[in-house]
Amino acid sequence: MEDGQALGREVKPMVATSQGVHVVVNRSFLPGNHAMLIPKTADGRVLFAVPWLGKTILGTTDTPRHDVVREPLAFKEELDFILNESARYLTKAPTRADVKSIWAGLRPLVKPADDDGDNTKGLSREHTILVSKSGLVTVTGGKWTTYRAMAEDVLDRCFEADLLPHRTGGVTTDQRGGTFNRIRGVSVDIGAFEASRPVVAITSPAAGSTQASLSTATGTAVGDGAAVVSVTLVSLKRNAVGGYTAGFWTGTGANFSATNTLTPVAANPDTANYATWSVALPSLRGEFTLTMQATDANGYKHAKSVSYKVNDASSTVVITAPTANGSYLSTGAGSLPSVTGTAGDTDGIGSVTVSLSRSTAGGNTAGFWNGTSFDPTYDVATHEMPASVIGTTSTTWSLSLPTLAEGGYAVRA
Repeated sequence: MEDGQALGREVKPMVATSQGVHVVVNRSFLPGNHAMLIPKTADGRVLFAVPWLGKTILGTTDTPRHDVVREPLAFKEELDFILNESARYLTKAPTRADVKSIWAGLRPLVKPADDDGDNTKGLSREHTILVSKSGLVTVTGGKWTTYRAMAEDVLDRCFEADLLPHRTGGVTTDQRGGTFNRIRGVSVDIGAFEASRPVVAITSPAAGSTQASLSTATGTAVGDGAAVVSVTLVSLKRNAVGGYTAGFWTGTGANFSATNTLTPVAANPDTANYATWSVALPSLRGEFTLTMQATDANGYKHAKSVSYKVNDASSTVVITAPTANGSYLSTGAGSLPSVTGTAGDTDGIGSVTVSLSRSTAGGNTAGFWNGTSFDPTYDVATHEMPASVIGTTSTTWSLSLPTLAEGGYAVRA
C-alpha cells in the first residue's frame, strides 16, 4: 500500500463505525456464576448475559453509524432488541423498568475495500496492520480488550520492516506475584487471574429502617468466580442525631471514639462460603451507619453500608391537644394556646420536640413555624421547638403556640 493521499490517489475509508449497547439488570435474571452466550439471535447477531458484581450484563447490539459522536447514546430499537431477545433465555423477562444502567460505545471495524454496504455484523472485530513502501504504518480495527496484542503486533511488523531496532517481548507481572504469558494475536493467556469481586449485602437492618431493638445484623455474600472466605464488621458509626455525639463504636460496651479504631469483627457463616451470615451488634439506641466487608479467596474485597435507627419500643409520645382533625378559634374561648401531650420511656426521657406546619388552606403560605414566622423551607432540625419536659420515665409536656390565622395546621411530636 502506498500513502494514497500523498500520491494523489483515491483513498477509500478503511473503517466502518458500529455501535454496541449493553444494559445492566439484577442478578435474579441469571442466577449462578456462569455466563450465557446465544450465538445466533433472530436477526443473526450474538447475545450474551454475564454475571458481574452482583448484577447481570446483557448485550450487545451492532448498529451501523455514519456519525462519530463523542458520547453515543443507546437507541430505543437497541434496547428493545436486547430485552426481547434475552427474555427468550433468562429466568424471567426483563423490562425497561428492570434496567439499572445503560452504556454505549463505538467500534472501529475494518472495512474491506469492496464493501459499500451498512451490514457491520459481518465485519471482523480483529485489527489490521498495513505498512506502506514509504514506511507509513496504519493500524485499524481492534478493541480495548486487545490493545496490548495490537501494540505488540504493530511492533513486530515494525521490526520485520526494519523500521525499529528489534526488542524482546515484555512480560506482565500480576500484583499478587504471578506472571502472565506474552500476549499473541487475539489469543490471550491470563492464567488464573480473576477480575471479578465478591458482593456482600445487608438484609437486616434494612436501609433507612427504624428498629425497636437490634442485636444482630444479617446478610448475604456471593463470590463471583472465587469463594467468599470472610465477612467482617469493619465500622459502626453513630450519627449526631437524638442528642448523641457522632462517633465510631470501639468494639466494647457503649464506647465510641472520634475515629474508627475497631478491629474488624468476624461474622458467623450461617451457610457455606458465607452465602448467609450474621454478626452481633451492641444493643444501643440512636442513628447508625453499619459497614460490612466480604473477602474472597483471591483477596478481593467488597464493602456495603446501610444507615438505620434504633428507637426502643418503650418510648412513647402522645399529643392530647390538638385532637386529630379538631377545629379551633384563633383567639378567646375555643382557641388553642398550646400543644400538650404525654411522653414515657423506661430509660428516662431526654427531650420532647414539636414541629408545627401550616398548609396552603385559607390562602396561606405553607411552611414550618420557626419561632417567629412560618418558613416555607422544611428543615426538621430548625423547625422542631423544644417542649417543656421533665427528665423522668413519664411526664406531660407543653409548647406555647402563636396566635394562628384561619387555615390548616399539623403538629408533630
